[in-house]
Order: sequence, then structure tokens, then C-alpha cells
Amino acid sequence: MKLVYLISILFFSSCIENGKQNQKISFEDSVNNTLIGKWGGASDSRPVWEIRKDSIYYFEHSKAYSYKIVGDDMIINLPENQAKFENIHVIRNPIRDTLLFFKQPGLTVQAVRYK
Repeated sequence: MKLVYLISILFFSSCIENGKQNQKISFEDSVNNTLIGKWGGASDSRPVWEIRKDSIYYFEHSKAYSYKIVGDDMIINLPENQAKFENIHVIRNPIRDTLLFFKQPGLTVQAVRYK
């Protein structure tokens, strides 16, 4: 009887986990959740910017600017113009995540996540 009970618990918990995996998450939500955090150069002593759910905060300027995700690009609404981080990719790593994007054609920018 105990064996049947244990098997039933394992079966139902497996079904619950599979149901969670099948929930649909929008691309923008997924990108935003991946990007959220403090980022900067690997040799910097502190982060350069903090990406929040609805803005990006530049530590050097002590200011935050709104942004939007369009495809795999981030468009930042600066006061004088819009900046564009193109083809954003986050490489997950147990030690330190890496953010890659193109700021200008031919110029790849690499940042690391600060904890």
C-alpha cells in the first residue's frame, strides 16, 4: 500500500511539473526576465547599468531611461535620441552570465552580470 501511495505522489508531482513547463511565456517577458539585472564590463569594479523591467539605469549619469524590446533588439529612449542594442543574446553561465549585442555594425559589446 505504501508503494502505491509513493508512486501516486511521484506521478502527480510529475504531472504538475509538466503543466508548469507547458505554460506559455511571451518572448518579451522571457527576454525581459533574462535581461533584468546589473551589467558591466568584466574588468569594471562596478556595474555600468541596471536593466529593470521598464527602464535601464545608467550609474554614471544617475539616470534611468525607458526602453522597449522589438524582436531581439532593445531600443532605449534617451533624451536626445534613441539608442539601439541590436541582436541581444544572454549566455547563461553558473559562474557569470554574459550579455552580447551589437551597438554599431561590426562592434560587438560584451557585458557580464553583477550579483
